Amino acid sequence: MKRRALTGLVVFLLLLTAVPLRATAEVSSSRDKTASAGDADRTMAWHVQAGALVLAWPEYEGADKYEVKAFPLIGAEYKRRFFINFINGAGMYLLNSGALQLGTGVAYAFGRDEDDSAHLRGLGHIDGGALFNLFGEYTSGPYSLGAKYLNQVSGDDTGYMVEVGAGYHSRVRGDLILKYGMQATYADSDYMASFFGVSQAQSLASGLVGYSAAAGFKSAALQLRSIYLLSPKWAMQGHIKLERLLGDAADSPVVQDERQVSLVLGLVYHF
Repeated sequence: MKRRALTGLVVFLLLLTAVPLRATAEVSSSRDKTASAGDADRTMAWHVQAGALVLAWPEYEGADKYEVKAFPLIGAEYKRRFFINFINGAGMYLLNSGALQLGTGVAYAFGRDEDDSAHLRGLGHIDGGALFNLFGEYTSGPYSLGAKYLNQVSGDDTGYMVEVGAGYHSRVRGDLILKYGMQATYADSDYMASFFGVSQAQSLASGLVGYSAAAGFKSAALQLRSIYLLSPKWAMQGHIKLERLLGDAADSPVVQDERQVSLVLGLVYHF
């Protein structure tokens, strides 16, 4: 499997599964009023989901060609404190109240291979490594505000990113939840140089013009997420993200299309 495929998995499962563990539990509990006290205690202790996803995403960040893959999905949360998932890896919530979530985790960044696309030939590989993240989200009624800090702490030094976003969710009916969101991502100079810059040596090897990419906001995005409950345990989930690269990222010779689209469709069983 290509590193880019794994990178796409991490990124887009993050976008898809940030809501379902809580949202499907809320909808499921509203439809299952006859659960015993023991079942309620177990549900509060564990939130687990498993299923399968079909994903379509660019071959690399800035590509104009797309690839489609199918992957398994699994996520778990224990006593609203510990978690393991494709979003934030393995970690814990420092605070997990009804309105505020703060947490930290360690996942894996898979870098980028120059054979992910013919356009990348000569640019070399970007090695992956452990990815530290610190995240928070505040929710008030249907509105939410969130931020995340991401920093690769082993492998190649690809710097850090900060994501900020806002969302609004609505229950169209008892079985259907929609969440609308917008997001902006800031990247430091190391990240921009790694993924969008072209050094003199890379220029000679690839034929692309030399390019220096400075720190700044690299992208803005609009997102729509949906959860449709087929039964108290089964749900269909979908996600579409429309992203626009900005500034030095958009102007990079590495980028073939500054408009990026990702699609996810999944079927999930909630324990």
